[in-house]
Amino acid sequence: MIVEDDRVDQMALTRALEKSGDPVTYEIAETLAEARSLISSRDFDCAIFDFHLPDGTVVEHLSRRQGEPGRARDLPIMVVTGAEGENEGVSSLQQGAQDYLLKKELSANGVRRAVRYAIARNKIARELEATIKRGEQADRLDSIGLLGGELAHDLNNKLAVVEGNTLAALEDLGDEHETTRVKLRKVLKATAHSVELIRQVLAFSRQQTMTPRPLDLSEAVADAATVLREVLRGAAPLELRLEPETTAYLDPRQLSRVLLNLITNARDALTQASNPRVILSVRSEGDEVVIEVEDNGAGIEPELLGRIYDPFFTTKDDAESTGLGLAVVHGIVSQSKGSILHRSQPGAGTRVVVRFPRAAGVGPQAKPPAGLARAGEASQRTILVVDDEEDLNELLAQILLREGYSVLTAFSAEEALEVYRDAPRIDLLFSDVRLPGMQGPELAKQLYALQPDLALVLISGFADSSRAVQDVVALGGAFEHKPVSRQRVLELAEVALGIRPDPQG
Repeated sequence: MIVEDDRVDQMALTRALEKSGDPVTYEIAETLAEARSLISSRDFDCAIFDFHLPDGTVVEHLSRRQGEPGRARDLPIMVVTGAEGENEGVSSLQQGAQDYLLKKELSANGVRRAVRYAIARNKIARELEATIKRGEQADRLDSIGLLGGELAHDLNNKLAVVEGNTLAALEDLGDEHETTRVKLRKVLKATAHSVELIRQVLAFSRQQTMTPRPLDLSEAVADAATVLREVLRGAAPLELRLEPETTAYLDPRQLSRVLLNLITNARDALTQASNPRVILSVRSEGDEVVIEVEDNGAGIEPELLGRIYDPFFTTKDDAESTGLGLAVVHGIVSQSKGSILHRSQPGAGTRVVVRFPRAAGVGPQAKPPAGLARAGEASQRTILVVDDEEDLNELLAQILLREGYSVLTAFSAEEALEVYRDAPRIDLLFSDVRLPGMQGPELAKQLYALQPDLALVLISGFADSSRAVQDVVALGGAFEHKPVSRQRVLELAEVALGIRPDPQG
């Protein structure tokens, strides 16, 4: 686009463009108002502005466009000026122009060079701006995640006490107290909702413990197809495009959460689509496995794309929406050493591209639980419970004692080592991950070195040492996020001790 009110200068510019050797088409505007109108309705690669125009200067236009939508703001601008000096050109650069030329020096080669330079410089500037924004977003997510993870740890401990004592109260109350039992069940329901919210916080903060294994993503998607179609609720057919050799190291449960969130978002975007569709594809690209979810729904406004991974940000009117869905997906993907990118245009749908490192080979399988070969009854087993939260320590001990186990307790790893040395025998260590001083995983490894048939269970509301936890899992130990229900506490103990198989696989 050429913005010039002088006909002689218009001819000079058009002649220079035509002689430059580059195939070029152009529109001419003679005022700032005409230029803005053309910019709002057409896509241009570059604009050449005269510095002085009947309704203002190019500096005024450059200053004004900073608050305008992306097309107007991001258009590269080259300025031509008839002034003798270079002050006007320099002031244009300071306001965001990419280059300037003096009218007396116009030539085909000069215009071609300046236009190419303006386009290239603008592209670099936009990429740098996007990189900075991504860095700021990553720092923001890290800060929120750190705070969220710490809060999750403390809240999980408290919720575990609430849930455990509520369940105990329900067991103690007879049928004649049905009104009270109804109220207690409401407490349990609210606790369950809180637990799920905390799990989402742990996910986006990338501080949850994962159990990755070699997983064929095409097979996993095919297995999940029935559930994913149910999530769509008939809003659109789900088209699968699955290729072979798509193995990556992932936690299957976390992959399911990623797929469910992305398909749910695709469904919610289809309300106005005339011929709605959702395409879910899995393929290999070099050293990566790529999952894509594409819809032809409403799309996302450019100014919102930079915020979609922010925790608690949502554009949905649904009161049930927490704004954590994509924050959770981003956290899971990042923790799995992957990447995620949203490509979207308003009215033209959205494509989400998720990339994971491709598995080079199948790693060693974890050993079976240490106590699997030792079948026996609870009354014959001794469990060492270690947790620095006094109420939770007492609750865990009560749950296990009621089942008939012998229980010893400690509030730190150092105290646990003393208890272990004084006890005739301990069959199971049931420990929190985060303890004052020595941490739970290190305690587990030290006791395992002393007693290789010791069963190991770790629990935590905030696993900030996932590698250390995985070391314990590799020894045949189990890990569970807090809060852990009474039933799950007993299941973990029985599975670790070989009394029963794990109902959760």
